[in-house]
Amino acid sequence: MLVSKQHLFQEMLKQKQQEKVLEKHGEKVNTTLKIMDGTIHIIPESRIDENGLDFIFLVTPETSEERLRKLDSLSTGFLYAVSSSATTGSDKDFNAVEQYLLRLQEMNLKNPVLVGFGIKDKETFESASKYSNGAIIGTAFIKALENSKDIALSVKQFLSSII
Repeated sequence: MLVSKQHLFQEMLKQKQQEKVLEKHGEKVNTTLKIMDGTIHIIPESRIDENGLDFIFLVTPETSEERLRKLDSLSTGFLYAVSSSATTGSDKDFNAVEQYLLRLQEMNLKNPVLVGFGIKDKETFESASKYSNGAIIGTAFIKALENSKDIALSVKQFLSSII
């Protein structure tokens, strides 16, 4: 999903207004933006746990070991390993990605590592999963469902082509 800069700016203004209200009621001021169903939801961090949400941090091949360890210590779910600094849905050199994932695996992090960005078919899914706890398919999955007349069948066919 693409969010325009103007829309994000408006949401950030709303977030600041909400923070002022929360301060008056003694709530923790830090907030988190959550994009769900095409809508940006602002959730006070004090309510993350009570809503059953986890902190998921993104890491890239450029993330330093020190920062990786810090994010791993703060995460309550998994680390989202962005396969490269390129955009989602684009092609990647998975040999370079495998080296990056091997580095993460050798760090013995406390959280599972799931790989995303560029995972689009059985080959990239298996390659990403070789050195991680799994892979996240986004753009390719959305494209597979885009013009579907039978969503359930399209999902089944897509999953069958991957696993």
